[in-house]
Amino acid sequence: MVQQKLDSVLIVGGTGKVAKYMVPELLKDPHFTRVGITTRANSMNDTKKKLLDSYEAQGVHVNILDYENEASLTSVLEEYTTVVSFVEEGDFAFKIVDLASQSGIQRFVPNVWGVDYVVNNHLSFLAVREKVREHIVKCGMEYTEFMVGFFLENISVKGAAWIGVDLKEGKATFYGNGDAPVSWTHRRDAVKFFVAALKNPSQSRNRTYRVEGSRASVKELADLFDARSEQKLKRSLISYDEIREKNLKMNDEVDFAVMGGSGTAVVNPNGEQLDNALFAEIVPTTVSEWIVELYQ
Repeated sequence: MVQQKLDSVLIVGGTGKVAKYMVPELLKDPHFTRVGITTRANSMNDTKKKLLDSYEAQGVHVNILDYENEASLTSVLEEYTTVVSFVEEGDFAFKIVDLASQSGIQRFVPNVWGVDYVVNNHLSFLAVREKVREHIVKCGMEYTEFMVGFFLENISVKGAAWIGVDLKEGKATFYGNGDAPVSWTHRRDAVKFFVAALKNPSQSRNRTYRVEGSRASVKELADLFDARSEQKLKRSLISYDEIREKNLKMNDEVDFAVMGGSGTAVVNPNGEQLDNALFAEIVPTTVSEWIVELYQ
């Protein structure tokens, strides 16, 4: 296959949290000659309309579509070399791969942007990501995907109750001993890694990038908040045996807290090489820097 210049990018689901950083990053780089997004017609509201109007004013090709209309999707896809999909899990995650392949898309960037989905494949929403990647290859396209750990912005001035640090309740709950490392990356930095990777199509072809802003355990996160408050967090441990014995109902909060406590929330849980060195020009925000930024 002749390696094309990956200079035209369509973001499917272009109004989400990562996409809001991705669109301006692509626009300001002269390498990219065409930037487009799609969004569902039945999801429109005043806030989204304002965002889309802003995109259009900056030169983004905005496509408000009925995703059930495959012909309309295909006609848009045909104008690009690269697709970034923020489609959530489900049949459509595979359908958009099929349509992209039929439209001649060369590079497909699937909705990963998180932890290692193989190590954590006991969680159904992560297990499907490997199947999507396999489907991309089966359809004859190249892929580039990014494992970045947890997003820094999910830590707020209220803490991060979803991983066990709850400032409102004044407590920190550690699943395991709280010492396991966790990879953290700001969305704005994840997008910078993405843009740099696309500009090197040969290196990024069929590659999983493992990048992070920094790493810090849940206990270290609690320490950072404690350092800013006279009222220290009340700390407790929940062992994995206790989780099993009590048959604690697993939900998003418990799932993420367990990953954070078990060491599977690092981007290289099996000791894989980190790829940050490939992007020496990118200096990502660390956890401690983000905490400072929160309080400014």
